[in-house]
Amino acid sequence: MSGFKLILITFLIIITPSFSQQDAVSEIQEKQESVFKSLSEEEATRLYREAVKMYKRKSYYSALNLLTKLITHRDNIYYSDALFLTAKIYLELGRKTGKKGLIQKALNYLNKYSYTAKKAYTWDFYYTKGNIYENLYMYERALASYKLAFYRAVTKRQQFKTVAAILRTAAWTKKMDLVTRYIVLVNVEELSHEEKKEFEFIKGLLEFQKGNYEKAYQYLSKIYKEYEPYLIENPYYYFIFAENTYRTGKYYLAKQIFRRIISLIKDEEIIRRSLLRLGDIFNIKGDKITAFNYYYSIIEKYPDSREAKVAKLKILAMSDDPRIKKKIKLIEDEDFKKPLRFVYRMLVSNRNNYIGNFAFGNFGNIVLKSKNDRLFHELVKEISLIYPERMLYEHKEYINKLWKNELLDLEYQKSCELYITNKNFFKSVFDRKVLIKIVKDLKLCGKEKSRIDLAEWILKRWNDDRSRLLLAQVYFEEGMYTKSLSTLKNIKNKDCNYYKLLAKNKIELQQADKKLLKTLDRCKKDTETIILKSIISFQLGNIDRTLMYLDQVKNEIYKFYENRFYNKYLIYIVEKSFSLNRYREIFNILKPVSEKIDECDLNSFLLISAVRIGLKSIDKYAEKIKNCKTLWTQVAENIYEDYLLMEEALK
Repeated sequence: MSGFKLILITFLIIITPSFSQQDAVSEIQEKQESVFKSLSEEEATRLYREAVKMYKRKSYYSALNLLTKLITHRDNIYYSDALFLTAKIYLELGRKTGKKGLIQKALNYLNKYSYTAKKAYTWDFYYTKGNIYENLYMYERALASYKLAFYRAVTKRQQFKTVAAILRTAAWTKKMDLVTRYIVLVNVEELSHEEKKEFEFIKGLLEFQKGNYEKAYQYLSKIYKEYEPYLIENPYYYFIFAENTYRTGKYYLAKQIFRRIISLIKDEEIIRRSLLRLGDIFNIKGDKITAFNYYYSIIEKYPDSREAKVAKLKILAMSDDPRIKKKIKLIEDEDFKKPLRFVYRMLVSNRNNYIGNFAFGNFGNIVLKSKNDRLFHELVKEISLIYPERMLYEHKEYINKLWKNELLDLEYQKSCELYITNKNFFKSVFDRKVLIKIVKDLKLCGKEKSRIDLAEWILKRWNDDRSRLLLAQVYFEEGMYTKSLSTLKNIKNKDCNYYKLLAKNKIELQQADKKLLKTLDRCKKDTETIILKSIISFQLGNIDRTLMYLDQVKNEIYKFYENRFYNKYLIYIVEKSFSLNRYREIFNILKPVSEKIDECDLNSFLLISAVRIGLKSIDKYAEKIKNCKTLWTQVAENIYEDYLLMEEALK
């Protein structure tokens, strides 16, 4: 063989594939082509109809298996419809299980559908998209989609479903103006039985979001009794009913509902939140061991969840109980061994979010109990960083419970400092008892404007006679007598406190008359009422009756002597009595007061009276005013010196 032929044969061997290689390539090509091979119209129709049937039966996974074949073969006539139905199925699965990843898949398939379908932007498309966003808690986007769906609704059923969705989303976002605009479109008489139940839930949800829990319970309990499957299909709605029941204080029933949710619902987030609430219920009822067990079950079963961190914080908040402290010591967890570090880490790393607001509650509780000034200043800083509008009901409830007793015992200077740092936080979180205490503290701090503002806010918040009386009292103490009287006019149930405050305002405005004197007869003859009668009698020019009333309560006057209002008018009465030489009556009235109170003007009045009525043992009263520098002290000293000179002259 020549060299040329050898080279040629070698070249052909290199560039020509073997028959076995060609077979393999052909096989791969055939498989690839089979993947994209078109389904026949008959086969595609069969698969899609079967998938729809499975979907309606709620056999979602069976439906998905069928739809996968349609989605894989892109050029079949049901490709876009299969994408849409797949999106709906993933939405249902995500809603039932609480897995947001499935709902996100639904959104992806829906978007893919919108790119491939010829007429994608129908009512069903926008309604489904709104539903996806709603279940992802993206309420603003949900609302926008529902509005687009509303304008594409053709049937009455579509219109109702869209209006219901808009009302629901408006409730989540607390846009009550939208509620007013759309709720009038619902004609209850035209609704089906199922639609009526859904509308009942929406009305309950609206009341729940407004904070009208008793009214919400009327609607939601009806759904629970007559249409529980609707709640089971919508786990978050079931939780809303349980939470609302809890907020009405029906703890026994709430406990049963939360337990039922845990047994029926697959959504793990709802289960964790229900376990937390069961712990809260037993904590409220004083069964801290059972509460501990519920909290700790979350830590064991769902250690990486946010609810597990909250459960740790709630267990630490119960550590004052010796039994809980003993259990905590047995837990091999650094978070329980170094609680302050854990609490502060949770606070700083989760500021103003779900976990962080609970941690803030624990931190404040630790600081207020510690009486440590350095930690107190740190708490002031943390309060300044809090946004109460981002707090949920459970955060406010938790903080109020942990801080309440400590705030009621807190010295007024610190109370004022905390309140002034973040007024909205205190207004949003704490109950009336704490806020009334702050109103009193602000008076001692000299924060008149803040005090009036808080008292006015309390009236706006509770809008009852108790709040009106408080505001009227604040106005009176700040010298705003006309405003105080105006506020008193709106009180419906008038008790003795009302009549006393009415009398004080009219006394200050020089409007006292015999009619006012008679109104005080409605009160029991307590010390304050009788002193007020004496002041009114004084303004009416009847000094005899004035002194008679004071003599009746002379052993109790000391309780009111240091009050600015009563002190002022008692001095007026003393001055007038001195001008009328009624020294003995004044001495008899003020002597019991001096035994309880050591005050310069009071001792001066006694010394003057003692000199004028000729008492022998008066040196002790002179000794008491020795270091005093008031105007009445000077008068008393001059009278006493004259008395001594006279005594010396008579020797």
